[in-house]
Amino acid sequence: MIKKKIIIQFNEANFDLIENYCKKYELPYLSKIINYPSKLVTSSEDDYSKLEPWIQWYSFYSGLSYKEHKTFHLGDCLKSNHDNFLENISKHNNVGIFGSMNLRPNQRYKIFIPDPWTESSSDKSISSYYVNLAIKVLVNSNSRLKLSYKSILGLIILIGFPKNLKKLNIVIKIFFSYIKKSRSQLASYFDYLYFSYALKRIKKNNINFAVVFLNGLAHVQHHYYLSSENVKGNNPLWYDNGEDQILKSLKIYNDLFKELEVLNNTEIWVVTGLTQEPQEKPIIYWRFKNHMNILKEFLNIKLKVFTRMTRDFEIEYYKKEETIILKNFLENAYLIDVNDIRYKAFTNIDFSKKNRVFVTFAYDGEDENATIFWNNLKTNLKGKLDFVAIKNGKHNGSGWAFCNINKESMPKSTSIWNLNKYIY
Repeated sequence: MIKKKIIIQFNEANFDLIENYCKKYELPYLSKIINYPSKLVTSSEDDYSKLEPWIQWYSFYSGLSYKEHKTFHLGDCLKSNHDNFLENISKHNNVGIFGSMNLRPNQRYKIFIPDPWTESSSDKSISSYYVNLAIKVLVNSNSRLKLSYKSILGLIILIGFPKNLKKLNIVIKIFFSYIKKSRSQLASYFDYLYFSYALKRIKKNNINFAVVFLNGLAHVQHHYYLSSENVKGNNPLWYDNGEDQILKSLKIYNDLFKELEVLNNTEIWVVTGLTQEPQEKPIIYWRFKNHMNILKEFLNIKLKVFTRMTRDFEIEYYKKEETIILKNFLENAYLIDVNDIRYKAFTNIDFSKKNRVFVTFAYDGEDENATIFWNNLKTNLKGKLDFVAIKNGKHNGSGWAFCNINKESMPKSTSIWNLNKYIY
């Protein structure tokens, strides 16, 4: 008798790619997922601008397409009030949420740790508070790999006490990955720690419906897709030293999914939301080290800045008349690099929310030594940017859902917004 359910949001994982690795390498626990008795291929939006994970996951929770819910930005879950199936489940079950992207909090959730980009608070437990803090710092300072004292405490809670040599060995590998600044391995190891932590909390707090969000492989695919032996093309040697970062990451995820062996009488779902495919022309991503300091060089108005994923951020301002100033700056600012090539400074500018503007830093030149101009003002960005990565994986609207239970009435394919009907 199945008493519990767990949904693993294996964000954007490409199982066609994973299956190719499973045929050549010893990855038994990833192979086990591929061979689950029930499998669905999911579809999503036709418009590429809507193929963002935070849109697709919101569709999954709400059971609505983008046209119906209109939730476009990461964090917009806090501004929307659509029903979602997890809130309905929480009326009669102990629900635990571990980092689900663009999911608003609800007081009925027994455990709630928000995603690191949405301005939500965790539940009131000490464990959730410090782990949430650690996640926010680790993810949003990923380019510099810097930790605060509080985030170190959260990391210690995440790691826990290694109970065997294998767990101790993983902690040692994480330490050396941090020293070497191996972001691809760190992203995967972080998911491993987070998943192990979630399983411990699920057991301790008697959670019978859990959702765990894993984003590390999405990060690795985005930035190292062309490093894969199964993909045509190559990244520059200075970027990945010719190593197959995808394979190194999948070996960690194979160990992660081995942890599922401890779950008894549990219906397990592994859902990708979207997937990725190779980017024909890789894009270089830069991020401001300090958004406020840059904006103050040009704008003499009171602002707050909320950082989102990679290059995205949101500005909050307080006076309606300041909209004109911000609009002028964001639409007309430009950069010139050391080779005198001109770039648009910002894109995806969206003033649709009151006193808020969502924006993406658009510069994708090869050198941080560029100068940003607006009106008669300018500032050089050397030393003020973090190199994020070379993006060489792009979104694809197809995805997968695997279940360890034989669902005879389940179709072979469905939209991401209809998927929750087969889970709940």
